[in-house]
Amino acid sequence: MSSLIRQIEDTYDGFTPSFRKVADYLLANSIEAQYLSISDLADICGVGKATVSRFCDALGFDGYGSLKLALARLSNRPSYGSIRSIAGEEPALDSHVARGRALLEANTAAMEETLRIMDWDALVRSATLLHEARDAFCLGHGGCHMVAADAWSHFITISPKFRCVEDSHCQIMTASLMDEGSVVLFLTYLGVTRDAVDVLGHARARGAKVIVITRYPNSPAAEYADEVLVCGGRETPLEGGSISAKMSMLFMVDLLSGEYCRLDREGTEANANLTADALASRMM
Repeated sequence: MSSLIRQIEDTYDGFTPSFRKVADYLLANSIEAQYLSISDLADICGVGKATVSRFCDALGFDGYGSLKLALARLSNRPSYGSIRSIAGEEPALDSHVARGRALLEANTAAMEETLRIMDWDALVRSATLLHEARDAFCLGHGGCHMVAADAWSHFITISPKFRCVEDSHCQIMTASLMDEGSVVLFLTYLGVTRDAVDVLGHARARGAKVIVITRYPNSPAAEYADEVLVCGGRETPLEGGSISAKMSMLFMVDLLSGEYCRLDREGTEANANLTADALASRMM
């Protein structure tokens, strides 16, 4: 029995009724719980987020993130999405193939889930916001900044209005100078970082529109959004930088850019031809 499960069981009799709701769910669904945001867990248990936070404190955890990490360590199941699962091994060729197929299935599943939960109306509204904007900023933090940079490199082939800012301080300064003609496309898998809230708070205060691509529609970052596009894929605390999570976000970007092009077929096609011609001379 893990120390976390034992700790919950040993402390259970002293829990309040609200704490017991959280404890009951975690004891029965420890594997599934590692994928939940604090808002999702609170909703499932029928308690407030503050109750979940106090529950974590009562168990001696430094916040909800630390509890999720402990939950992830309960399963002891290697993930095909994590490089840690293959470190130090010398697998046979058939094992390589099996892992390759498992990775393919994980990435495909993330994109299929994105399609399954897609809000197509929100996608159209998001593309319309970007199309009508004077300038659009592709932003993100940590690993999601790299996805935001990929989004920018994709959109820049069809429109000169898109920008990408890397440094978190520069993102806040940029957001503080936005106005009603600006749109932020913010990519954040969890949507719980302080940096994300700071940037989006400044952008909204200046009248800018915000589109958030995330896995968690009830996250703090999503609360600042005019439109939320929910991607598929599941990432545990032990799988930071999950490729399948990034794949689902890039898939959403691809869908969004396709809708953007549909709104302005002539203009985006002309720009795509111009950028292609400009790069042709650089090909060896």
